[in-house]
Amino acid sequence: AKQSPRLTVAIGSDPIILWSIEEASGQSILLTIPGDALMDAVGGFGTYEGASLWKLSGLEQKNRRLLSESLEETLGVPVPWYIGWGESETISARIQHFDSSLPVVKNFFSLSGFMKYLRGTYRTNISPIHFVRILHIAYRMNTGNTKTIDLDGSQALVRLSLPDGSVAKKIDIAGLDSLIGHEFEDERVRREKIAVGVYNTTGTS
Repeated sequence: AKQSPRLTVAIGSDPIILWSIEEASGQSILLTIPGDALMDAVGGFGTYEGASLWKLSGLEQKNRRLLSESLEETLGVPVPWYIGWGESETISARIQHFDSSLPVVKNFFSLSGFMKYLRGTYRTNISPIHFVRILHIAYRMNTGNTKTIDLDGSQALVRLSLPDGSVAKKIDIAGLDSLIGHEFEDERVRREKIAVGVYNTTGTS
């Protein structure tokens, strides 16, 4: 199978973070999804909050990629890797001192994070070679080469009234498509689409 030119990692935290890197340009996208936002899980599990999907994936022996595969289905983006703290009940406490998603990512993929990785502190399917590769990319991350998209308060989330009278947020696919557009396409694919579009408009009479 042809390998994707993007590296995409689901980070099991609260909020959920999807980090996608275009290696050719060094540009990154950080998509932040509120941990209490509902999404449809793959495999017939039903609808869960994102943070709960991460906890459930730790219990589900047959599918450790429950969160990343559910994100794939929702976003239409390949998400081959995942990482997060093994002790799911401490997720919120561990990231509450970060004011944005960028330092969360850099905290995971750092020298101290690599030591935690080797000690088995994280729950992940990233191999040691890929971890070091991603660590080098994270080291070069900054606000200039990283675009952050926060779904909280955006048109990508709709409010739902639940049977018990409470209100929940759920990811709206149409609103999500409008918000992120082609952000997760690599530059080469975008150039090819533009070229095809130009050809179609100039090559027909």
